[in-house]
Amino acid sequence: MWVRSRLIAIAVLSLIPAVLSASPVVFSGQFDPLLAEFRPRGGDGWFDASAAPWGVTLYGSDTGSGRTILTTVGWDVSTAGIFSFLWSYQTWDNRTPYYDQAGYFRGVWSGSGWSWTLTKLSNNNGPLGQSGWVGGITLNAGDRFGFYVWSTDDDEGRARLTVYTPEPASMALAGFGLVALGLWARRRRSQS
Repeated sequence: MWVRSRLIAIAVLSLIPAVLSASPVVFSGQFDPLLAEFRPRGGDGWFDASAAPWGVTLYGSDTGSGRTILTTVGWDVSTAGIFSFLWSYQTWDNRTPYYDQAGYFRGVWSGSGWSWTLTKLSNNNGPLGQSGWVGGITLNAGDRFGFYVWSTDDDEGRARLTVYTPEPASMALAGFGLVALGLWARRRRSQS
């Protein structure tokens, strides 16, 4: 039991620097919606920046075409850093989220072309509404970063991905909570 408590305390304390050092993606500056490149790629998806600088929403396509449509919005990264964001996903396709997947992408220029990495956030077997937090994304100046909704059938209902920034008070509260948990574990360990 003591070893397990110690391992949990070490794991929690090791997360504190990552949580406190990751900057939230705020949709201003280099991630200003006016600087975004939105690509519907033949579908009827759209990009809603009305909640900026605290959040943006990307809607996938639903034309009934039966084709695969990748809807994206992205930015050129001008300042390197480690970034984090909260996300919320909803699909109106009553089958499963498999038909309308969502996530983020990162492109790295190699001199001869772009190398793309897609990271899926939505769970294909999960509920129609999902949410989470992503932290520790390292971006370099010159990278391309953004979000996607991939409709594998362009039918039966669209999906949306909302990406938002926690307000600074919430981030500070989470950081203090982690510190308090670590101190509590340390105190408990010293009493044993």
